[in-house]
Amino acid sequence: MAELTYGQLDSWDDAKVSGASDFMKLELGSNEVRIFTNPYQFVVHWESDASGTTRKIKCALENCPLCKKGSKAQYRWYLGVINRKTNQAEILEVSSQILNGIKSLVNNPKWGDVKMYDIDIKRGKAKSNPLYSVMPDPNKGPLTESEQAMVKEFSDMSNLTKLIQPSTPEEILEKMGVSSNEGGNARYAVGNQTVTNTGTANKPNVSADDFNFGDDDI
Repeated sequence: MAELTYGQLDSWDDAKVSGASDFMKLELGSNEVRIFTNPYQFVVHWESDASGTTRKIKCALENCPLCKKGSKAQYRWYLGVINRKTNQAEILEVSSQILNGIKSLVNNPKWGDVKMYDIDIKRGKAKSNPLYSVMPDPNKGPLTESEQAMVKEFSDMSNLTKLIQPSTPEEILEKMGVSSNEGGNARYAVGNQTVTNTGTANKPNVSADDFNFGDDDI
């Protein structure tokens, strides 16, 4: 296991940067993984910004501009996994459909703790029903010593608790390209339309709808 370093570095080459490679993308077909964390839950909105691009934005939970606008929210979960295609520890974001498939294994006495065996998350083509399915792989037992070391190093380097922190209302307004008028109402410029937010919702209206997710995050 590589030594964990922090503080001032002797060289720029010593810097370890977390980037897109830390996140696993589910490919069409088979995606074999070993889960090594419990799920980390957060809430997201899907909204079009000022350019008309649909973005995934973490809900502020309290005083959220998107909740006030009437935007529905969905639960999402991060999992720490070993991606068997890359043999690397990565972060996998899952939707309710995948999470429910994993929960069904955990709650099945035949399988139990999902950290003790691999699972195969199969992704179907667009409009498949279901889009995702989860199957256990009983042929993969406990992690090897090298895999355990990789998991420990990844856990030391990654802070999933920090990654699921809600956005602030200011971050959301900035990302949406929103200005506030003197009355305190936010004006949303979406395409050729401008919507004035005068709502007072304080809590997200969370839906269990299963949407594909992208890489956009704040």
